[in-house]
Amino acid sequence: MNKYAAKRIQVLIANNEAASPAPAAPDAAAPAPVIDPASVVVTDRAGTVLVPAGNAAPANAAVPVAQNASNALATVPDVRLTSYAVGYPTDELERVQQFIAPMVPAPLKFSYLVRSKANAYGTVADDVVGVNGLPALVQPDAASVVERTLQFRGLETQMSDQEVVAFNATPGWSGDMEWQDRIGELMDWVRRGRFQRTMAAAVATTGGATSKTWNAAANPISDLRAEIKTIAKLAGGKQNVRLLFGCDAWEIMVDQAKLAGGTSYPYQVVDEAVIARLLGIPAANITVTYLQVVSSAQGVTTTTSTDLLTAAELWIFAASSNPNRRDPSFIKTFFMQYNGAPYYVYQFKPHPLFERRGLAYYDYISVTNSAAVKRLTIASS
Repeated sequence: MNKYAAKRIQVLIANNEAASPAPAAPDAAAPAPVIDPASVVVTDRAGTVLVPAGNAAPANAAVPVAQNASNALATVPDVRLTSYAVGYPTDELERVQQFIAPMVPAPLKFSYLVRSKANAYGTVADDVVGVNGLPALVQPDAASVVERTLQFRGLETQMSDQEVVAFNATPGWSGDMEWQDRIGELMDWVRRGRFQRTMAAAVATTGGATSKTWNAAANPISDLRAEIKTIAKLAGGKQNVRLLFGCDAWEIMVDQAKLAGGTSYPYQVVDEAVIARLLGIPAANITVTYLQVVSSAQGVTTTTSTDLLTAAELWIFAASSNPNRRDPSFIKTFFMQYNGAPYYVYQFKPHPLFERRGLAYYDYISVTNSAAVKRLTIASS
């Protein structure tokens, strides 16, 4: 570029700056906008009003709001609360649920095998591969393969910014601690819902229960041995047979004359380990539950009744201690992992004055061996 061209460019720039108005100075006297919380209406992403104007509690305020997969996964992950959810202490409800329906990791779209002699106990008598030969191809019968898609599930909880400020100002408490407590509450809801779905699937499979009377003339151990042998033939052996006693059924059995100090089984103390030795199964395969659960659909406006779980019932069923998509367990809980974790906590702001945290997960509860279960109702007379 010659010196004349450079001079011409400088003149053009100077003329342009002179013609352009200077930016207006900010109006220091203009007040900041004020948002009245009483006028805020908070809705979910479908437009359902969650917090009406005035913050009055809507009819469904106590019901956790589940979001769909695309909404939840588009939000910001909360690693700290995800770790809290994964490490949330195991309670009796979850222990019993996993005792009945073992957890099996699976991809979003997966398949599993229903129990049959071919896929549960099949062997290849000679798997030697000859010169220039090919190994035998092992594949299940197409009729034994069931294809499923895991179901996305989730619950959410919400706090206003005012609540967070108040919790942070409370001695010995904080907004973070409150979020942890609320995620713990969502975990309790998740566990109750999963347990109800598990028992609903189990009851639908068994239909009615078979009645047993264990009076002084009966022999409970003999009855149980016969039932266990039947299930063992469908479960790959007695080591895969489990017994779930309701509290009433257990008390009837341990009070039965032959077990309460009689001559046939002279044990002064009858517990799960004693019964397991008499039946020839691992002690871990017997559990007694005293759970109190909701026996009808849970809802804020629904009248519900509670009872001790399967109080007079005894369930005998197949369940593997090393479950997978092929083992002959009666029922399984298939689930997907988020970076090795079964739950995922996310966060977002539906409104400038509110924050939400959501607990998301994928699972699918399915009966995989409908024949490998026996449901008994126990009476003493």
